[in-house]
Amino acid sequence: MSLGISIAGIDPVLAESAAIDALKKRLTADKTSSGSERYLPEYEGAIIDGVLIDLETGAPSGDQVITLLSFPGQDVQLFAGQTSATGDVAFYTQCVTGKQELTTTALASSDKKYRVDIQPPYAIHTPVNLPPFSPDSSWMDYLTTRYLSLQVAQIYTADSLSKIKEIALCSDFRPQTRYVLDDWKRFPAMRDLFVEFITSARISRTNEGSRFSLWNPVDNGYSTNILVLLDNIPVANHELMTNYNPLLVKTIDLYAGRYIFGSHRFDGIISFATYKNDYPGIKFGETTQIYDYEGTQPYRYFYTPNYDATAISTPVPDFRHTLLWEPFVQSVRQNELTIPFTTSDLPGIYVISIEGIGDNGTMIQVKHTFRVD
Repeated sequence: MSLGISIAGIDPVLAESAAIDALKKRLTADKTSSGSERYLPEYEGAIIDGVLIDLETGAPSGDQVITLLSFPGQDVQLFAGQTSATGDVAFYTQCVTGKQELTTTALASSDKKYRVDIQPPYAIHTPVNLPPFSPDSSWMDYLTTRYLSLQVAQIYTADSLSKIKEIALCSDFRPQTRYVLDDWKRFPAMRDLFVEFITSARISRTNEGSRFSLWNPVDNGYSTNILVLLDNIPVANHELMTNYNPLLVKTIDLYAGRYIFGSHRFDGIISFATYKNDYPGIKFGETTQIYDYEGTQPYRYFYTPNYDATAISTPVPDFRHTLLWEPFVQSVRQNELTIPFTTSDLPGIYVISIEGIGDNGTMIQVKHTFRVD
């Protein structure tokens, strides 16, 4: 089963306040929906919305076009978009947090060109005039205590509170062949690389210009239906890379086989990575958009002090209100789980909350209180 476990102090004044209860009821009663807005639950990751734009008309288009979203870097991390009849594009992403660059690319099979404009990730609300908030005088002692607790935590444990937890990539793309170009004789032209030592890929001339082709072991032949990446940015026009300066490239990875992104299949991937993953000396064209995107906040480690036998009498004050927070605890058919925690210096009543889903889909919700004197 999957469980979420938290231990936190009860807010006695606020929990029993008639004013707070009245405010909750008002907020619930004031919920309205225009009917045109949709808010989907983001169970696996952020849903990034965009609009497919026809570059000839400048208007949204519902044409069936391959839309890809990526995050520049060395690893292959791509997400295909789902386009509606009105041109709205939704990218269902995973394992993406913090501030970073984001790119969108539209790959059209026709001569028409498109781009994908990313929409702001903020909900739009109708302006309302809220009444002034006047705290009840009976709250002041409790609010002062909580304010003091926050100040103590920032002064004594600020470095521990800000530790960011690195998340692993959800995709597990592993190249069949990697070429570290500094291990080979460097050539001034990209074509020379694919003639001299990259034998399973080649540069072909087509009616649309030069294109890369890659040996496909499934079909036992070369295919031009491949995805070309530069620092994880899809390159729609292959000539940009066939004419690219190879001295700026650190590695070339070849991914043989079939790779499916959304509804489209590629017969392999050729991924170029520069030394700093900053795609120097290239202009991708109007079908590729690059944004500075602020996603969800990065995951942080939940801070808990380590009170061993030697530190039990530490003079550092501990005014924690939340003692434990474990949002994802897996129980593999265990009858008992032991999760250690320590109380703080604040007396009062604390509640243990356990919520989750059992193996058979049943909902679990348990609460238990205890007092700290």
